Amino acid sequence: MTSDRSTGCFGPLLAACEGSSTDSSRVGWLLEGNAAAGDWSLADRFERQLRVRGGMVTAAGGWRRGLHRPLSGLAELADRLEARVRESHPDLVQGDDPVPFLIAAATALAGHRGGRPCVLRLDDVSLADAVSLGALRRLGRQAAGVPLVLFAEVQYDVAGRLAAQLHDGWTRLSVFDDPLAPDQDAAPIMPPGTNRLLAALSVFALPCPPSALQSLAGDAWETAETDAALEVCVRQGLLRAEPDGRVTFAAVTLRDFLHASLDPAQRRRLHLRALDIERHDPFAASWHAAASRADHVLTAASTATRSTKTKR
Repeated sequence: MTSDRSTGCFGPLLAACEGSSTDSSRVGWLLEGNAAAGDWSLADRFERQLRVRGGMVTAAGGWRRGLHRPLSGLAELADRLEARVRESHPDLVQGDDPVPFLIAAATALAGHRGGRPCVLRLDDVSLADAVSLGALRRLGRQAAGVPLVLFAEVQYDVAGRLAAQLHDGWTRLSVFDDPLAPDQDAAPIMPPGTNRLLAALSVFALPCPPSALQSLAGDAWETAETDAALEVCVRQGLLRAEPDGRVTFAAVTLRDFLHASLDPAQRRRLHLRALDIERHDPFAASWHAAASRADHVLTAASTATRSTKTKR
């Protein structure tokens, strides 16, 4: 796909968000990146360009490993969009199917913005279930001509399969076509102990506040040190900061890698401590409880294996 030096691969998507595109059938955009190569969030890079040009994302949602329910990413997106339209359009209420609501809410919001499209973001669509993919396919078809732009972040190795499943109304944009892609060979300078901080964050399935992360990372960490490390990680694109101050990984693949690399006994200790912090959230609590039980079994199995080898 052609692009100029000022917008990289995002030119057509920026035109759609600004309402200047001549193709109103393009509703959904798959932003195809490679987290394993250091391109943690193509969606974040696009959103920064959109803000520079005076645009903004109206609402965002996404899927997360560990706390998965059908339509969870679209439901989260609809919840946040409903909060935006509740005062001006109290008649717009979600139903079991998020597609009609997303179309109606986007149309209502565009009416207050001079017809400028409503821009929605979905993260980690690679984790979407079959029901969600069916809803996204219907959205791409039914929202043609509606002032709505939906961009979704997807890992490059599944982008082709998802694009084939979604069919009409969806367009692929690849980081490999972007002349403005960051230098993957440039190694950033990270504060000491950042690895320990990121490892602690990996046990949270949902965005967490820095205070909870600091308590898990260790007593030796000062608040200023935690904030400084998080700021660098966000700036480097490893983490994403939510509007309420909570932080999460910009790519689920990075979180999965760090979580799997922890020693089972250490991972279990972190999950048990996180369980105390998130007991108020039934979904998060169930995730930490299940993960700690699994790691308890792995630790016991490893101990039994070592004991057998010693006896021999």
